[in-house]
Amino acid sequence: MSRNIYVKHRPAVIGAGLTLFRRRMLETPKELAWIAAKQALDEAGLTLKDIDCVVIGSAPDTFDGVHMKGEYLADGAGGVGKPTMRVFVGGATGVMVPIAAWWHVASGTVRQSSPLPRRR
Repeated sequence: MSRNIYVKHRPAVIGAGLTLFRRRMLETPKELAWIAAKQALDEAGLTLKDIDCVVIGSAPDTFDGVHMKGEYLADGAGGVGKPTMRVFVGGATGVMVPIAAWWHVASGTVRQSSPLPRRR
């Protein structure tokens, strides 16, 4: 079977993080972003130094009253000094964030942090 697209790298999800879905009064949105990012890094066995690009998913700005929320959450998610992309597409945000991240790696826009063995 031939592929219909040219993929420079073969990305894989090696860690994920998620905060609870409830109203939280103790943490700021930046702190919640860090909790999710830290979970993903710990699961993958990586540190912030290993990350080349950050893709953030969040609700539209009007839901939280924060303008330019991608920039607001970037430092909490580990995106300081790194390319950061924010994805928000209504109910499909949770699906579209990993897809956007996959395309960043597959296209060669960012390097693959941990090379995986190639299939033959």
